[in-house]
Amino acid sequence: MGINPVRQVRNVFKSIDRDIKKATASALNKTAKSALSHTLKEFKGKYNIKLKDLRSITTISKVDRSNFTITIKFEDKRFGLEKFQPTQRKKGIAATVKKGNRHVYKGSFFVNIKSNKTLVFKRETKSRLPIKRMVGMSPARILTTDESIDKMSDDFYAMYQTNFSRALEYYLK
Repeated sequence: MGINPVRQVRNVFKSIDRDIKKATASALNKTAKSALSHTLKEFKGKYNIKLKDLRSITTISKVDRSNFTITIKFEDKRFGLEKFQPTQRKKGIAATVKKGNRHVYKGSFFVNIKSNKTLVFKRETKSRLPIKRMVGMSPARILTTDESIDKMSDDFYAMYQTNFSRALEYYLK
């Protein structure tokens, strides 16, 4: 029996289809990671928080060749005031949550915990106890506003075009 040309053409198209799926998955993963990184850096430009702390509350679900859906999740975690460069003042603790806006939290104080951590607390009443831990803003609530999501989507679509063309060129070699 000879070589069947229809089978050869079908095999070529299957390999091209497989390469296109690989390129799409690769481009989506790379674009999601870079769009998230760009968004977190912009957020860090406005707020006084470390990038390491922001990355600790985000997760990206990766795309594979069968499922082309990307999910970026932000854990709704409020960071303690100790993350925002607090200093002790006469009236309480001064911390900079938003860059350029230092705020004094009256009646708050530092507490040293056994594990060499220093946390910020405030008394709830005039008596010694109970005390309440002071926390700053939640990055997840700010990053999931419509404005932030639109900005991240625009960044994503702008970067996806170039990433897809590069990945397609790489896989079709």
